[in-house]
Order: sequence, then C-alpha cells, then structure tokens
Amino acid sequence: MCAYMYKVRTIALLQFISVCLLWLGIVICAHAEVSIDGVESKVRDNMLACLRLDDDNCDAPDWRVRRLFADSDKEIQKALEVVGYYNIEIEKMLKTGEKCWEASFVITPGKPVLLRKVTIEIDTNGVEEAVLESATHDCVLQPGDVLQHANYDACRRRIARLAESRGYFSARYTERRIDVYPDEHAADITLLLVTGPR
Repeated sequence: MCAYMYKVRTIALLQFISVCLLWLGIVICAHAEVSIDGVESKVRDNMLACLRLDDDNCDAPDWRVRRLFADSDKEIQKALEVVGYYNIEIEKMLKTGEKCWEASFVITPGKPVLLRKVTIEIDTNGVEEAVLESATHDCVLQPGDVLQHANYDACRRRIARLAESRGYFSARYTERRIDVYPDEHAADITLLLVTGPR
C-alpha cells in the first residue's frame, strides 16, 4: 500500500513539474504579436508564413526585430503577388516595450491582376495526342481569372508529368512565362511544351 501511494505521489509530482516547466517555457519564449488587417484570412495566413518577423519571440534582439520589420514590405509584396495582387499599399507600425514587441500591418491590396491571354501549346511533332491535348484544357487558367501562381505551377507540372508518363522522356518547355503588367492589372501566360520523340 505504501509503495503504491509513493508511486501515485511521484507521478503527481512529475506531472506538476512538467506543467510548471511548460508554463515557464511559454513565459520565457513568449511569442510576439504580429497582426495583419485588410485581407482575407487565407491570404493573411500565407503572408504570416512568408514573414520572417513572425518567427521571432519577445526575447529577440531589438536590432534583429527592427531589421526584419524593415524587410517586411518585400516579403508581404511577394506573398501577395503569388495570389495576384501587385498594386498594394502597406501601413505598418512597430511598438517596442520592456516585455515584448508588437508589429501591425494594414494592407490595401488594390485591384487584382487578371489573366488576359493564356497560351498553352504542346508540340508533338505531328503525332496525335488527345490525352495531352485534353490536359491543356483541364488547366485552371482561364482569361478573366485572378492570376494565381500556384495554379500556373500546378498546370505546368501536370502537363510535364503526363508527357513523361506517356513515354516522352525528353519533353521540355521551350517557353514558360508569366508576363505581368501591374499598371494594366493584366497578365499573360505562355506555356509551350515540345515532347520530342516517344
């Protein structure tokens, strides 16, 4: 009975110590506050993933926080460009205190860049390839859609993989471009795949 009680007390003590250490770790490595307003939650999450500033804790050196804060404009711009926003405005503020620092951003994304021309061609050197041809129509890249770099990459990879699965091991893109015209809120996509011999 005594051995059992000793074991129960030891487990309880270990659990208590674990909880204390966990809370101590949270206090010591408290995460600083980075807030972003003006964009939908999915876009905000993507921006936070790109912001190196969001990885730092309250104990980060002041010089580092200020440098990352200064670099944040470029990182936000890049994060928004991949979802079609090229004409953005950023208002930002950094508050520093004894305990922690806090950064806030207000984003005005502006009008998104829309796809104007989408050219996807596969040169099979005269060989009929209905499967490859249908792949070009399956791409989620239509004129009038908001430019999404992820959709462009997915389409490009899908066609290349399909060509390889059909025996075109030397298939390569002779042209793969996204031409963006931010002032016109327009983008043109060009993909030209040459399959080579099967």
